Amino acid sequence: MSEIAAIATYRSNPASPNSGQVTDRLTAPGYTNVRKYREGLREGLETLAGAGLPTESV
Repeated sequence: MSEIAAIATYRSNPASPNSGQVTDRLTAPGYTNVRKYREGLREGLETLAGAGLPTESV
């Protein structure tokens, strides 16, 4: 699978396992540029924006 874009997953609260589950589902078929943010959405977006990276909601 060719690398097209970076993908960031996040969880809605500290107890949620969702970001890990989504990351596993993305990496299983071959996506390699997947990053899991342990924090919530706001902190993840602030991290990305602070690094000068674009964000997109789907």
